[in-house]
Amino acid sequence: MTDMRTYRFGLIAISLVLILFAVSILPGQGVITFGKWRDINPTHYSENVRGPLLSVYVRNGGSGSIGAGDGWAVGGNSTNAAIAPLVARYDGFSWVMQTFPSGLYHSVNFCTNPGAPGVGLCSANGDGSDGWFVGSNTAGNLGISVYYDGVAATQISLGLANSRNLTSVFMVCHSPQFGSGCPGGISFPSGLTFAVGKNTTAGAIFQFSGNPKGGAGWTEQPVTGTTTTQYNSVYMFQDAAGNLEGFAAGNGGVVARLNGGTWTAAKINPIAKDLLGIFVDQGNPIDAWAVGRGGQIWHFTTGFWAGVPSPAPTSTDLEGIFLTSTSEGWIVGIHSTILHSTAIGSSNIWTPLNTPLYTGTGFGTDLFGVSFPSGGNGWAVGTQGIIIQTGNTNCGSIVPAPCWGGSTSIVLSPRLNSVFEVGSNDAWAGGNYSTADSSISLIHWDGVKWHRANAAPAAVSSADVMSIFMLSSGEGWALGGNPTTPEALKWNGNSWNGQPITGCGGSLPCEPTSVFMLSGGTGGDGWAVGTGGHIWRYQSGAWTTITSPTTNDLNSVFINNPGSSTGAGWAVGNGGTVIKLTITGGVPTWILNPIPVISGGQNLYGVYFKDSTHGFVVGASATVAITTDGASWSGGASQVTPNTANLRSVFIDTFGTGSGNGDGWAVGDDGSGSPPNVLFAHWDGGGWTNAPLGTPNPPIEGGLTPTGLRLRSVFLTGPQDGFAVGDPIYDQPGSATSTLAGIIHLDPLNPPTSGGGGVTTTPSTTTTPSTTSATSTVASSSMSTVSSTSLVTSSTATSTTAASSAVTSTVISTPTTTSQATIVSVSSSASTPLALPPIPGFPWESIIAGMIIGMAALAILRRRRK
Repeated sequence: MTDMRTYRFGLIAISLVLILFAVSILPGQGVITFGKWRDINPTHYSENVRGPLLSVYVRNGGSGSIGAGDGWAVGGNSTNAAIAPLVARYDGFSWVMQTFPSGLYHSVNFCTNPGAPGVGLCSANGDGSDGWFVGSNTAGNLGISVYYDGVAATQISLGLANSRNLTSVFMVCHSPQFGSGCPGGISFPSGLTFAVGKNTTAGAIFQFSGNPKGGAGWTEQPVTGTTTTQYNSVYMFQDAAGNLEGFAAGNGGVVARLNGGTWTAAKINPIAKDLLGIFVDQGNPIDAWAVGRGGQIWHFTTGFWAGVPSPAPTSTDLEGIFLTSTSEGWIVGIHSTILHSTAIGSSNIWTPLNTPLYTGTGFGTDLFGVSFPSGGNGWAVGTQGIIIQTGNTNCGSIVPAPCWGGSTSIVLSPRLNSVFEVGSNDAWAGGNYSTADSSISLIHWDGVKWHRANAAPAAVSSADVMSIFMLSSGEGWALGGNPTTPEALKWNGNSWNGQPITGCGGSLPCEPTSVFMLSGGTGGDGWAVGTGGHIWRYQSGAWTTITSPTTNDLNSVFINNPGSSTGAGWAVGNGGTVIKLTITGGVPTWILNPIPVISGGQNLYGVYFKDSTHGFVVGASATVAITTDGASWSGGASQVTPNTANLRSVFIDTFGTGSGNGDGWAVGDDGSGSPPNVLFAHWDGGGWTNAPLGTPNPPIEGGLTPTGLRLRSVFLTGPQDGFAVGDPIYDQPGSATSTLAGIIHLDPLNPPTSGGGGVTTTPSTTTTPSTTSATSTVASSSMSTVSSTSLVTSSTATSTTAASSAVTSTVISTPTTTSQATIVSVSSSASTPLALPPIPGFPWESIIAGMIIGMAALAILRRRRK
């Protein structure tokens, strides 16, 4: 009896152990949810973008989530406005292109007017529910106006038949459906708005009142006094008695003033030139400023206009002005001019910001509009759709305040070659030498904007930055040079400074293309490879050349297993070159190590290891090779679609085993045209899914896929955060004149949303198909200790454009009722079936067998008991 009880208890124990073991190691039922790539410059989705953004209005400069901010930027392609009106809305997370009536838009203004206090119009702290956009039609011979009620854009033409161009608009009172929003004092009619520009013969001022959607229209106002060919800017305010007043600035130094219900115009000074911007900082007593051509600045006080010393050269036109208080203001103009004053009302001294470090742009940029929702948070717009912003504390020690940078993208260089993220609010990118600014191209991401950084003059003429590796926020390396001379720069937390690096000698090219650091500080250790097969080692504070087994260009290096005698690291290059680092007796040696599955002699551009044994090599001909033991490789050419693709960089966030359990990206171009199309390929743990960045849906401005953006480097901090950088998107197919850097961000699949006083009507929301809505139960794995902050860079590009993907990418629309977002999802989990990864040492077959045995044992026990 005792034996039988012991037998029964044994069977029960064995069964429970087997079942509990199987359950305990069963992974969560889900797949890794990865993000979607977004071109951070919305105007890249418009065809033939040669025109500028001309005006910006930001009511709330909050950031980080949809709904945290609210603003607009407008402009258009002055060459062909019918094809490309440029209207973008800021929702706190991104700038989103809007669908608007065709035209060239010069100005935007909403019924809440941030700026200097004491003006008191349109509910100074109002909600900005409704606003106006003005400009000219596609032919440039008729003024246009568009009213936006928070839901829809409606073109209002009544009363504008005699207009030829509208250059500026100022909304005084809400339209009837939102209440007047006007101050006390005299009666202000609902919907009161003023727009200025020109009619068939001279400058003109138009007034609107009533309901824009109820049949109301514009009325041209009589103006007495001096005529002007065009008014360029208007600003309305309330005087000490509560009466409505206003200024309109025009060509030839003419300013019209509304006083006592009548507009009267006069030339403010015999030497005054065309006035392009005007702003009132207080109405009691009246104090105003105007700026214009020839760098002129004018100040209205005690009833008169007087010139103010300007630091801008006479060759510079000052285009826009914004006063944040009665003592502080900003002016923007051509040649990337930004002037700042904190002495308004006292010394009236304006100080120029040094270009390009403080402005974030290059000398080739013209700025036309500026807006500040708060004193330290401003935005400016200009040529080729550029949007820059400032936050007086955002740049830290990298650039002293005030610091401006690219909210979308910045004028930088013909291409960016490398990107490295220390964290989601700390990243670096580097690229080709900026000939416009005669400076090294190094920019920093602070979580809000890309901005320039301090860099000592290069010791090498026209030095490109080919590769960046950051050890921490306070230490990093940027290597490159020119085709014959290497350059090494080190980041010390405040600036980039040149460091010793040995030249190559001989006739072979000699430029580092990739760097990998093992450690930092005074005893730092690292490796770099470059053109001509050259290899450098960093030890004892200097870079020196090391014997190389090849003369082929090397494009990428990765040290995956430091100190190993069989495979400490890898480097890849042109002609299918693969070399391996071995360490014997402390002596490093690089040897040729061909990968059998790569037999076509194609160029290899990137190598990356997730840990000491799991690695990837990518290259031309859609080549991807994978190793899981650090020695043998599988894969080869034609691993993604199309098979002409050039994969130039790879980064794996989670290796995974089995579809849905891995995460990583290889980026490049499709290699089948000129210019090429950008290409993304996603690793899901079981294979690669080709997912090129597509056009918005519905297509915007002709529906062309953005072309010209060869991606050259990718870096991730997780499945839903990362950057990819490369060539700029060209202004038009077949040309290469764009100066906006190519930067694409990996967004969350469902971007965060918030209230925060941002978009208060219908906020932009992201909708996704049900096939992509699976919630991940697999956390992003941490980087290995060997490659905790690793980078794969790339080198020269060759061929180009367009072949269709085997997997259709999902387009994510972000409507603000009249808009379509330029956010494109490449999350194609419809092609990623749910799969559970095998457990090392315990294949699923064995686990299932164990469960069956356990259940069978219980069944036998029950039968014995019967």
